[in-house]
Amino acid sequence: MFKVISVLVVTLFSVGCHFSAASPSGEVAKSVARIRINRATGEDAPIPPGKGFTIVNLFDEFATGCPTGNRFETIERFDSLRPDGTTLLLVFSEKQFSMQDVDNFKAILPMGESMVQGDIEALRPHLSYGKLLLVLDANGSLIWQEKPDMSEQQVLRELSQLVQPARR
Repeated sequence: MFKVISVLVVTLFSVGCHFSAASPSGEVAKSVARIRINRATGEDAPIPPGKGFTIVNLFDEFATGCPTGNRFETIERFDSLRPDGTTLLLVFSEKQFSMQDVDNFKAILPMGESMVQGDIEALRPHLSYGKLLLVLDANGSLIWQEKPDMSEQQVLRELSQLVQPARR
């Protein structure tokens, strides 16, 4: 936890925290296809579909006092329980985070291989407190989205219940 707080305070202290109203799932589902992530090759590409579920957490901002640090804890806990075939992807807004910011997160957090930078502007109006967690099926279709003001415990519980059938 100390590492997460240090990163939030040192790296991203100046970014503000705000709440954006969430929109209906239909709008979010249409916008997911417009997300582009930056590849190591320098190209941008859509979110790659996984073999099973693809868990995508979008980050647009961090600030002290925002619940974003708790999201990292939730994702770490989920990652330790994640069934085979479930892909985890943390996408940081290319407008708000530099590649150096993402590299710093990769160095500090255990899910570094899951962190990328990308264009998430299409979903920016749907984020709550600068973040949004989505679950896509193997076809890349939206099957679950975080609701505004969900607690981290609710997010973890619903996410775990959703992917649990994949464990069998």
